Amino acid sequence: MPAEQVLKNVRDQVVRLAREVNHEQVPALYDQSIGEFYFVPGPVPGPAPEPVADKGVGNLESFAFLASAKTPQERQKIEQDLWEQLRRSLPKDVLFGFLEAKEGAPRPVWGFQPATTKSDGRTVDVTATLGELKEGRLSFDDARITEYKVDCDRREFVVIRQVDHGGVFYPPEAQRKSGAYIPTPGSGQESLEQALCEVPLRITPLWALNTIEWIDVGGGWKEARQITWTDPKRPNERYVFTRHDYPEPTFYGSEVSYGWTGINCTTRESRNTGFYEATAKGEILKVTGRSPAWEHFTETSVSSNVYVFLCER
Repeated sequence: MPAEQVLKNVRDQVVRLAREVNHEQVPALYDQSIGEFYFVPGPVPGPAPEPVADKGVGNLESFAFLASAKTPQERQKIEQDLWEQLRRSLPKDVLFGFLEAKEGAPRPVWGFQPATTKSDGRTVDVTATLGELKEGRLSFDDARITEYKVDCDRREFVVIRQVDHGGVFYPPEAQRKSGAYIPTPGSGQESLEQALCEVPLRITPLWALNTIEWIDVGGGWKEARQITWTDPKRPNERYVFTRHDYPEPTFYGSEVSYGWTGINCTTRESRNTGFYEATAKGEILKVTGRSPAWEHFTETSVSSNVYVFLCER
């Protein structure tokens, strides 16, 4: 529309509105422009795009955004958001290891406190709590704790503070350095380190269990096909979120586990990253990390069905 016509239209509207309140007003038009000028309609404005890091936190779309992230920084931010969502959804104490039992006494156990745990995938601050398993029930003594700093790259634990029913001990720096240790393979502390450091286990969507659609793949296993993860550095290794229903409860009450099944599409091997165990009602009891060991699978195994989904579709 010519600019001159737009100005005339505005003047006509001013005259009309003024007369509605018994007032005469006719704006003057002064035009010293040379040439022809036009107003051109622009695009219809839509809602501003949401930042990827903020979109989907708390719902399963986060995993789709993670798969499409273009930079390591973007992936790290989404993964950290997912870890925070997992941490906030866990109970006060989560079992991660058993200690040697004495005959006739409750079995001692180790748990950790998610509420005070800090982890960025490289270093971890975590509080471990002593407890016991008695008559199939877990209980933890928050007055007996050990605070650790964990180096994820070195897989090393350092004791920062110990508390035992009011008694507090802070190891001096020299003792902390000399006392730093790598957990024994297969121990509860190695399991805890893997759960807090390793992706995808540390982004397990336990907060969304009630909204997940499960597909049966046999042998008591189900997979959530909308929840997958791949390391860009190893694109031939692909993971899907899975659950396994136990034929009968464990001696500490677990009836189902949630974790990740990985498939190497090139070598046709599979691995389990570890899992969280829960009751049938969804109460989380235990976390178990697993070392990255790959194993060949047969054509009739559950892993073969997972392979078809992750590698052939």
